[in-house]
Amino acid sequence: MTDVLIKNADVMLTMDDTRRELHGADILIHDGVIAQIGQNIRADDCTVFNAEGKIVTPGLVSGDLHFIDESRLAVDGGATVHTLTLG
Repeated sequence: MTDVLIKNADVMLTMDDTRRELHGADILIHDGVIAQIGQNIRADDCTVFNAEGKIVTPGLVSGDLHFIDESRLAVDGGATVHTLTLG
């Protein structure tokens, strides 16, 4: 699995009790798991996305999809994970 480095994002730490916001932060995803969140993260051999001007909310779960009838998801083509391609 390719590692991903998201650079320059405005990150809202939804899993942090203080609900901190980090501006211009980086997120390193290793083997599909968030490995590091912080400033000026360096990593080799990964796909890099520039998220300047974008808000990233790691750990945020969409209540709209998790609290509806799950049997409708397959019929409607819905999913509980959303992927945003930055570009």
